[in-house]
Amino acid sequence: MSIIEKLNLEEKIGVENLDEKLDIIRKYQQYFFIGLTIIIALQLIFSLILPSTQNFSRKKIALDQYARSLNLRKKQAASKENVEQEENRLNTLLSNKKNLFFTKKEVEKFSISELPKIAQKFKINITNVNFIKSEKLSHGLTTYPLSIKASSNFFDLMQFIYQIEESQKTINIKTIKLTRKSLNPVMLNTTITLELFSLEGLK
Repeated sequence: MSIIEKLNLEEKIGVENLDEKLDIIRKYQQYFFIGLTIIIALQLIFSLILPSTQNFSRKKIALDQYARSLNLRKKQAASKENVEQEENRLNTLLSNKKNLFFTKKEVEKFSISELPKIAQKFKINITNVNFIKSEKLSHGLTTYPLSIKASSNFFDLMQFIYQIEESQKTINIKTIKLTRKSLNPVMLNTTITLELFSLEGLK
């Protein structure tokens, strides 16, 4: 038996080496676990998180493109709706403007039928109606002058004139001439020249 075996030195040396190795492991085990944790984290990032992020990015890009397309369609629809609304507004405005003018038939109806009724309402005694030659103006307008001779008191005459001025159609009171007919009661002879405006193309 050798001296090492007798003194059991081999076992002592092995135990001491083992303790040293364990001390080294204990000393650096936290760094080992940190490194292991980093490796696992990197594996998770590359295997789970990164693909999910890329997938999310693709979906977000697709969603943004869809949102832009939807907004564009909304703007186009709104623009079309605005154009239609503006067109309707202008058509309504044009229709209202056209209604301000007489048609040729309405000129005849007003002169022969409606004007005497207005005069009768305000006790105006019409003695003569003279149709003056019509005159063509620019922009398709035609004026139809009309001379009226009548007698009334001053108050009724003012009411009659006010009623004509408030007509929905375009009527211009061109001239008014007054002469005294009597003093008691005060009666006036008047000659009024009206201009009735007609727009070409109206029916």
